[in-house]
Amino acid sequence: MPPRSMRYAPCAMRSDFANKLSLLMNRIGPIQLFAEIKSRDDRATYRGFDTASGRVVLVKIFKPAHLPDEKTLARFREEAAIYASLNHPHVVRLVKFGVEENRPFLALEFIEGQNLRALLAQRSPLPDDIAAYITLAMLAGLEEIHRHNIIHRDLKPENIMLGHDGSVKICDFDLAITRHKEQAALPSHFRTIQGKAGQVTTDHLLSGSPGYFAPEAILGEPVSTRADLFAAGVILYEMFAGTRPFAAPTASGEMNAVVRLPHLSPAKFNNAIPEEVEKLINQLLAKSPSERPAGAAEISKRLTTRFIIPAPATQSEKLQSFLRDPQSYQGENLSAAISPVIKPTARRTLPGWRIAAALMLLAMIFIYQSFLKNNNAPATLPLQQTPKAPEVISRDDSNSHVLNRINVLDNSPERSAGFKIEDAKKTPPLPTPTVAGEPPPAQPFMKRIIVRNVPWAYLFVNGDSIGQTPRSEPVTLAAGVYSFVFKKPQFPPIVFKVVVDSTTADTLTFSLLERVAQVEVKIYPWAEIYVDGVQRELSAENPTIYLLPGKHHFRFVHLQGEKNETLSLQAGEARRLEVNMFHGTKRE
Repeated sequence: MPPRSMRYAPCAMRSDFANKLSLLMNRIGPIQLFAEIKSRDDRATYRGFDTASGRVVLVKIFKPAHLPDEKTLARFREEAAIYASLNHPHVVRLVKFGVEENRPFLALEFIEGQNLRALLAQRSPLPDDIAAYITLAMLAGLEEIHRHNIIHRDLKPENIMLGHDGSVKICDFDLAITRHKEQAALPSHFRTIQGKAGQVTTDHLLSGSPGYFAPEAILGEPVSTRADLFAAGVILYEMFAGTRPFAAPTASGEMNAVVRLPHLSPAKFNNAIPEEVEKLINQLLAKSPSERPAGAAEISKRLTTRFIIPAPATQSEKLQSFLRDPQSYQGENLSAAISPVIKPTARRTLPGWRIAAALMLLAMIFIYQSFLKNNNAPATLPLQQTPKAPEVISRDDSNSHVLNRINVLDNSPERSAGFKIEDAKKTPPLPTPTVAGEPPPAQPFMKRIIVRNVPWAYLFVNGDSIGQTPRSEPVTLAAGVYSFVFKKPQFPPIVFKVVVDSTTADTLTFSLLERVAQVEVKIYPWAEIYVDGVQRELSAENPTIYLLPGKHHFRFVHLQGEKNETLSLQAGEARRLEVNMFHGTKRE
């Protein structure tokens, strides 16, 4: 019988081989995956090692049992194209993009550190100098993103990475879109998957995280780069004030606050916040995009000209020190770093004759005033009057009527002695007193109305935001004709004309679905959808498009070609449109 060591050697070899095989199977091309960071139903995120470049990377890959369909693959390709178009120290870089064994993957620069949300959980608000550095780095990254006509749409503390080396980088472009219809093409060394489906255009879907949505996004209106600036304002608020400006228990509550409610000044939570920073946050959180700053570069310029900002290397060193021990870090107050530039002005002395002339003029004015006082010049009413006595009005004649009233109101000797009946005639007539029995003046008509609507929406009355409806509090309106506009994500704005008078009901109920047509769209295998020239995106959970009555043109674009359909829709109508990109179209 062989020795014991030899007897068990084959088993040991098989075990070692199995382990190596297991490790090899968890490999994507030259990248070895060794730690799962996050997992979803169809994909996972790993920490990996790129043997070709010798560096650690972050890998996003689809699971073998959940290979993507064409639409999901197109969106994945778009994300890679956006990463590939950006090359900035404050934006996460793309390392590789490709397909291994029919599994698309995305390898990104790995940031050894934590995100801003984790840091805020350790210390909040942040010291001024740390918050300012993160702000300027974030704005520099946003400026580069917007320069490439890209809207991030999901800017939040979770997507701001802070490296242990003092770096600050924006990441996660899952929801990013471009503002033009040209294809965001990958560089040649990334073009593993190509096709027309790489085109990205703006859409009206609500994408992102509640509390960071811009008001225009919640209302289903087209978004611009200023939607990202609104989210940046929320992040600044959190860093400098230590809390969120639109915090609420539910997502709908946060969105309602974003659209309807003004935020509290950040100084309410941190009275040491610099005034310029507070003013900037208030402008970034403006409800209207036009009232926000024009771009990230403008905001950075305002901060760098208002405050003394250390060199980037110094700021990076401070962030490294802060990340090592956030609690004991002693920050610098930005308000102490304000550097107003005051230009010295030359001192000017007046000649002696001018000083003498000015003194003489003052003396003449004093003498003249004394002359007027000694000669009983008409005096003005005293500043302090005696308390008002009950007003007694005589009805004998107009002269005694005025005389008696003035004597009752002012019995001072100075006023009585110099008073003459002729002076009373010169005073303007008093208002005619109300005679007993006459009705009081009519009050303006006001109506309190409870607004009910299905489904929920945001209500605007003559352009003024009322908030989310239905609501229990009544709306108080004067008599007149009003425009009630209901806005809801994925719905067109729906307008009702309301006449308010004494016959108006106390509760008004509106059915938004009766004013729109619903088109359920089913596409095989997939296609980009354009309705009246505007791209629309649908999900499996909600494949319905809501449109106003009338004719609407549908265009379906596929790699193999396109199809066009025109539907005449009526209010309250529900239609079904099935499109087979390789055969005919079915309408119901």
